[in-house]
Amino acid sequence: MADQPWVDALVEHLDAGKPVFIAAGLLGMSYKTIHRAAQRDPEFAAKLRAAESRRRDRLWDKLESTPEQYPGEWKKWTWQLERTTPELREVKEIRQQVDDALTSMVDQLEGLMSVEAYGELLDALAELERQQAVAPAEAAAAALGDGNKR
Repeated sequence: MADQPWVDALVEHLDAGKPVFIAAGLLGMSYKTIHRAAQRDPEFAAKLRAAESRRRDRLWDKLESTPEQYPGEWKKWTWQLERTTPELREVKEIRQQVDDALTSMVDQLEGLMSVEAYGELLDALAELERQQAVAPAEAAAAALGDGNKR
C-alpha cells in the first residue's frame, strides 16, 4: 500500500503543511480510510509519521524564529503546534489544572489576610503573569524541556 500513487500525493500535502484530514479530503478520501490504512501497513504509517514530524519541525522553526515585535505570529504557530502535538496539549491541560488550584487557594486567602496584604499579593501575581506573557516562545521551549531545544 505504501507504494500506491495516492500515498505520494498525500505525503506532498502533508509536507505542504496540511493536516491529514485536509490532505485526505483533497484526495477524495476519508480520514478514517487513511487511519485504517496506516493501522494495516507499518510502512505507510512510518511515512505518515515522518511527514508529520517534518511538519512539526517546520512549525517549531517558525515559532523559534518569529521576531518578538510580531506577537500575533507566535500565537498562530503555537496554536498549530499544540493541535498536532499531544505532548504540548498535555502540558497545557496540566497548567490549567494548576492555575485552577492556585486561583482557588488565592481566593481562600482573601478572608485570611488584611485588605492591604491581599492587594499586594494580587499585584505580585499580576506582575508574574505579565512577565510570563512577554516571552511565550521561551515558555514553550521550557515546557518541552532542554533536550528538544536547538
